[in-house]
Amino acid sequence: DALAAALNAGDLAGAALDVFRYEPLPPDHPFFALAGERLILTPHVAGAPIAEAWQTIAEELVEHVSAAL
Repeated sequence: DALAAALNAGDLAGAALDVFRYEPLPPDHPFFALAGERLILTPHVAGAPIAEAWQTIAEELVEHVSAAL
């Protein structure tokens, strides 16, 4: 809530998040309304070293982008 408020108020120029308290974020989470130039949201991928994990991540990313479009 504090991060969303700071971004909305212009107290922060931007943020990028890879890990969330609860994953996946619910569809009505306020971060989705802020996502774009000021807030970058990525799936939790920072430590996935194996090819299978990257393949799964890529497939899920395509699914989510397709659904959003």
